[in-house]
Amino acid sequence: MVFGPLISRLNNKTVAIVGYRPNRTALEYLNQLFEEGKVSPVIGNTYTLEEVPKALKQLGEGKANGKIVIKICS
Repeated sequence: MVFGPLISRLNNKTVAIVGYRPNRTALEYLNQLFEEGKVSPVIGNTYTLEEVPKALKQLGEGKANGKIVIKICS
């Protein structure tokens, strides 16, 4: 994340990138949970590509209540 260190310094917040190496068994189990409706993503706001600065501002202020989605095309 390019803006992570900048957001951390300006807003005294910690920004981290979390990742893992997926394996087939884990992905199949996760897919099963989604299909059964036991897990669902929470989408806070959707922005257009032109609104990316607004989305980053919201993220930097810690006001994101769910995932922020950037629509690249309509």
